Amino acid sequence: MKKIITLIISIVFLIMIVNTSVFAINGYSSYLSLSESNRIQALVSNTLKVDKYDTEIIHGMKELNKFVLIEGKEKGYLIYDRSLKNYVEYATDGKSPYEGVDGTKIYVAPTYYYSGNENGIFATQYGEKLTDEMIDHLASLEKDIESNYSVSLKSIQSNDYTLPATGEIPCKFYMEELSDNMGLTTLGGGKGCCGFVAITTILSYYDSYLNDEIVPEEYDNEVTLEENDVIEGYYNPPGIKLSFQRMLMDYAMDNGIIKGDYGMTIKEAGEILESYLVDTR
Repeated sequence: MKKIITLIISIVFLIMIVNTSVFAINGYSSYLSLSESNRIQALVSNTLKVDKYDTEIIHGMKELNKFVLIEGKEKGYLIYDRSLKNYVEYATDGKSPYEGVDGTKIYVAPTYYYSGNENGIFATQYGEKLTDEMIDHLASLEKDIESNYSVSLKSIQSNDYTLPATGEIPCKFYMEELSDNMGLTTLGGGKGCCGFVAITTILSYYDSYLNDEIVPEEYDNEVTLEENDVIEGYYNPPGIKLSFQRMLMDYAMDNGIIKGDYGMTIKEAGEILESYLVDTR
């Protein structure tokens, strides 16, 4: 009888070891370490600036427990990447993209929010069920984003690419009031192109206040100016047409600045801006 019990215990112990090994390869601990908790608390304090918030460990598309979702009791949220040891997005006033979402919460990147249940994985915004092909692509995108972030961080640390000094920009009202014609993060056919949304927004700003030839007229939006708008900013900033974002994506591909998907590092974003501005002089 003792031999049977010992055999059962040995089998159970073996199963536990196997399961633990698989879990270690495919994900992270379901508990936060003290160092992680302290780091997250510091990030929340510096960004959201809230005292009361809820914390929940959520999954990546292929890696378990990869992210930490922090939701302010009244407003604001932050999503922390445990592999990068930093936040990947946050909003001080906005509501959490997972507010009211049932099922297992899954995160890939900004605007890529999902939930899973026994019936499959669904986009939280549209309710679309993901196919196996879409899941594989999103898992690949998740790894690309992590890789791009690491490369960008190394570029900054090695001074390979210097970020501009921070400060108040002239005519900041343009950025504050821009709400339409900002481009689409899904324009790349699900391949992630939020970097191009940022670049086209910057070029639209330059076009409005620096040189009206930066964005060709065929891609520009007409706007009605209010009195003193040159000083105080546009009443309704023009933004850009989606055709301009498509053109810029093709431009970056044709000039070999990016390859494959539309994701990019900080260095590549700077190269796209610099190259385009030189070519439009």
